[in-house]
Amino acid sequence: MSAMKKYRVCIVGLTGIGSGRPLVDSQAGYGAVVPHSHAAAYSVLAETEIVGACDLRQDRLDQFEEAWSTSLPALKCYTDYQQMVVELKPDILSVVTSDNCHADIVVFAAKSGVRGIFCEKPIA
Repeated sequence: MSAMKKYRVCIVGLTGIGSGRPLVDSQAGYGAVVPHSHAAAYSVLAETEIVGACDLRQDRLDQFEEAWSTSLPALKCYTDYQQMVVELKPDILSVVTSDNCHADIVVFAAKSGVRGIFCEKPIA
């Protein structure tokens, strides 16, 4: 039997909805694990592996790396989303930035061959 394909995921924008760890147990009253961010949702899907994260602010990258590095061994961090997309060639890209940046990132990703783009609203 062949191994299941892992989709390579990159995330652009590391605010709470992009980067937060899953809530555990009764922190929010939703049960044992609540993937309340893009990173948390991908982390509970066996089919996905987060390989890249990007934010303009180095402190957010540092916080993300500190929070996730033990569970994301392939993680590479960037301050330039274009460099990340070109170098890592993700299958899926989550766009979780300020809305005024969405369109440029989505268009670049699509032109670069990213087939799955999950963009927070609005797209433009």
